[in-house]
Amino acid sequence: LAEQGSRGGGLLIPPDAPLPFPRHRIFGLNLAEMSSFQALEWLNAAGNPSMALIVLPIDADVVESLAQDDRRDAALAAIDTMRNAAGGSPLAVCLRRPAEIGGGSELANAAVEAITTRFPDQVVYVRACDPDEFPGWQSHIDGAARPDAEASVASNALIPLGGDGVVLAERIDGVNELDAEHFRLRARGYYTVFLLNMAEAMGAEDVQRAAEALADTSHSALILVSPVNGVDPSALTSSIGSVALAGSTLPEGFSGAGAPAMTVNDQWQDTTVGTIDYLRTTSSTAALSVEFIGTDAYLSAIESPESGVVNVWIDPNSPTAKPTIVLNLDSRQARDAAIPIAQGLSAARHQLILQTVNDEGQSVTISGIFVTGKPATAWAGMMAAAVVLLAAVVALSERCYAAINAIRRHSTPPRRRHRTGHPRVFARDR
Repeated sequence: LAEQGSRGGGLLIPPDAPLPFPRHRIFGLNLAEMSSFQALEWLNAAGNPSMALIVLPIDADVVESLAQDDRRDAALAAIDTMRNAAGGSPLAVCLRRPAEIGGGSELANAAVEAITTRFPDQVVYVRACDPDEFPGWQSHIDGAARPDAEASVASNALIPLGGDGVVLAERIDGVNELDAEHFRLRARGYYTVFLLNMAEAMGAEDVQRAAEALADTSHSALILVSPVNGVDPSALTSSIGSVALAGSTLPEGFSGAGAPAMTVNDQWQDTTVGTIDYLRTTSSTAALSVEFIGTDAYLSAIESPESGVVNVWIDPNSPTAKPTIVLNLDSRQARDAAIPIAQGLSAARHQLILQTVNDEGQSVTISGIFVTGKPATAWAGMMAAAVVLLAAVVALSERCYAAINAIRRHSTPPRRRHRTGHPRVFARDR
């Protein structure tokens, strides 16, 4: 979050790391206030639902066992049972600290190492279950998960297992706060999941309000529903499990490669690394088209020594228009990056067309698009009358190919701060 800023309560610059869950699904589950056994029973009663993200509690005795050679396998088996009950969902695990321990740092290191080793492709966050009850336990977990971090996370943070994408967790006081104003107030310009207690299945009107609030705030990462007062598990998950952001335009904030509003041709391959969806291509005719409402847009992509070039058009007025911007994704090391592709636009509807250019042995891999600067009220203005279809990108590519080769020979991409990268994302590029 070091490079994040706020403008009107929203994100100005997105983190380089993409969100490791499908944000367009809107809802996840927070079972952190249950015991491990209660959470397992609840998930089984719900039919082992697949959600955007599920927070699972790991009881203190299991955490303690993870640090003991003769009990570690049994503890991991218990976590694996809960993982299977979560229906393949991306997971955040909260760790309960044993009441009587010495050396909290050593215990946290052992627990985090065991979990990341056994479940690298599903567990994406860790945190303390009760950070206020045992001050310092969250910091021990953070030190284990991010040993090279310059500063500790807040007590309400979800700590990423790889990458820099720290996310805050803020509680909202009921469905009446499912609106953009309350989301901005709670988040204070950081990626945030919002914790919402629900004692009954969520109604259609509240689901719609939640979707609108998420779509109108760049910092909203997800809404995590916390079951309370014996709510029926099946009814609750049925009311939120299949909901997704619809519509023909990208919402404000991050949209992953699988977002419904993105239109792609058949030159892309769907690739999943851990819980992150990517679009990957070695073609020079791979194209993507999308519309968004806002002033700024960023491409979330992988920069690497094998990466090619991306042409980007914003509101092209003809099939022969020159690219608005040409991105050379070459880099000395493989890393996720959030790259500006449009800044200072009018707060209106815009069309974005992206086309790749790869030489032999090169590829382009993207994880999504981040949009910000959506007006607080209804957008004004319309896109250009000439709508440029994906097929037109093929015509555009011939015009631009020579210029791209010249750019590749004579230019070097700007260097950002040194990053260690995301080990699970880049394994395939080594």
